[in-house]
Amino acid sequence: MYYPVGIPPSLVYIEAMPPKPAADLEKFKFRHLHPQVKIGTASDRYAGWLGQIYTEERYQGRIEQRTKVLGEHSFTEEVLPVDSVAEYFTHFPVLEIDFTFYRTLKDQNGKPTQTFQVLKACQQHLRDGDALLLKVPQVVTAPRLRRGNQYRDNLVYLDTEVFIRQFYWPAVEILGPALAGFIFEKEYLTKQDRPPVTEMAAPWISSSRLFPGITIITWNYALTCTCGNQSSRCWNCMVWGRSCPIGPGCRQ
Repeated sequence: MYYPVGIPPSLVYIEAMPPKPAADLEKFKFRHLHPQVKIGTASDRYAGWLGQIYTEERYQGRIEQRTKVLGEHSFTEEVLPVDSVAEYFTHFPVLEIDFTFYRTLKDQNGKPTQTFQVLKACQQHLRDGDALLLKVPQVVTAPRLRRGNQYRDNLVYLDTEVFIRQFYWPAVEILGPALAGFIFEKEYLTKQDRPPVTEMAAPWISSSRLFPGITIITWNYALTCTCGNQSSRCWNCMVWGRSCPIGPGCRQ
């Protein structure tokens, strides 16, 4: 050890920097909190979760960088490889998959899409008890779709054939018992463009009859068949216990 010139060694005080604490991944495990409670996240593979959900050393040299454009600005997103889902499920019992929102699992000709291949790769890293919720493609759930710089009417909006043939059965084929459910998400609307609640909910009330046995969950409504005549509950009814303004005679 070297000491400053002219200063006796007995007067030199050297404060050692404390070692960087290792991430305690046990603090972020939510898989076995309660047998009736399942906590998960919307999407995964975020490099920002390294040291909390994911072990940093495990993915060195395997993090993909993607450039995304938001308006006039761009940013870089770091994404972990698909096999990271195995480590995700050591922390959580359920995961919502978002990437299925952007493309069906099979095209109009029944050919598997890239989304099909990614979901299949994900399935290969699942274990018994792991559960996935899939976001239904926007081609099924959005009344209008962006084409270039314009929005155009979606001719297959809430089309059961498209949903069943291009998404539902392929999802069952890939995931089997790991498939826990579907999320039907409407497109985002600004306040000035948003129609009245009853008008916006009407197609989803009808769709609860078109998709028998499937609970339809949207960011505005949760519609579930509740009685023999196929009436439905709206979000207002489910949360506040009021009479459903759309479904005839439907009550919480």
